Amino acid sequence: MRWHREFGVYGLVLAFPPLRPLILCALGLLLGPGCEGRFVDPHPAELERLQRTHSLKVTPAPVVYGLIFDLYLADSAECARVHQQLTSALRTLMLPAGREGQELAAQELSPDCSAQPGTQRLDLLAYNRAIAAAQARYGAGRVRPVLVYFNNLALPLPTGLAGDLRTLRSSATQPLVWALTLQAGAGTSLPFDVSETWTYSADAALTSPLERVARAQLPFDLMQQPPLEGFPVFSASELSTAREFKVCSSAGQVTGLNFTFGPKAVKVSPASPPRVSLAAAATSSLPAPHGSLQEAAARYEIEVCHANCERTYEPPDGDAAIWNTTSGCMLKTST
Repeated sequence: MRWHREFGVYGLVLAFPPLRPLILCALGLLLGPGCEGRFVDPHPAELERLQRTHSLKVTPAPVVYGLIFDLYLADSAECARVHQQLTSALRTLMLPAGREGQELAAQELSPDCSAQPGTQRLDLLAYNRAIAAAQARYGAGRVRPVLVYFNNLALPLPTGLAGDLRTLRSSATQPLVWALTLQAGAGTSLPFDVSETWTYSADAALTSPLERVARAQLPFDLMQQPPLEGFPVFSASELSTAREFKVCSSAGQVTGLNFTFGPKAVKVSPASPPRVSLAAAATSSLPAPHGSLQEAAARYEIEVCHANCERTYEPPDGDAAIWNTTSGCMLKTST
């Protein structure tokens, strides 16, 4: 308590800022005119309204690919030439200058382009070792291989080989399988994501259909994953002056990690700054064909109190209220 002279009278005034104007007005009505009906706090809450945006960007993933040869050619010299032609064409196509990625060791299902026995199988153990090495190089979440299968005979796909391809497609990295083949049923019952028709081995445009697919789909898009510790609500400089804050509005699924995200005032602790998480954290971590992912962003507004948070604030079109005990924001515009 303290003695205080105001409006020409002396009185005992309790030192509680929110009650002070009411007591003074009551004294003024009793002892004489001079107390106005509207009180303006000389030290109101110091407020600022800010926009917050947290985004998860789309970045290119490394191109990791492997070739699977299942060809029949009677001339061994022609076999070697076709292998070299396809290998060089795909290398240029998949890994142009400046693109991150690597070529896996090719798998030869019919060595020397000899007759296809119908029992061809993939070496899944070798494939898994190669993928593990690629993941160690680029990061587990950044590798989704493309396997390119070549077959120039109109024969059914061996049951064992079809099972191997289905096994790979359902594995953790979910590789895509592109085929250049004459096999009946390609693109329907066969385990290919893309199937183009084999023409003839001397065709200079043999790989042109795959070139169109590669230009459209590569490099794969990769959604940036949100940090495990969440996004900070304040920058370092903002944190030095923020005392309390409220959430005014939100566009996107945002959750407070160490505070309740909402319209009630939250005290700011420099030792444990407020952080938020985004619902986009559930986004698949697998790379996807180019153009299939979009940047994810969450936007919201906050009202920050820098001082006098326990005092009143009177908005231009509203009644005065104690800022940190009143739910909702009081400023109408953001900076």
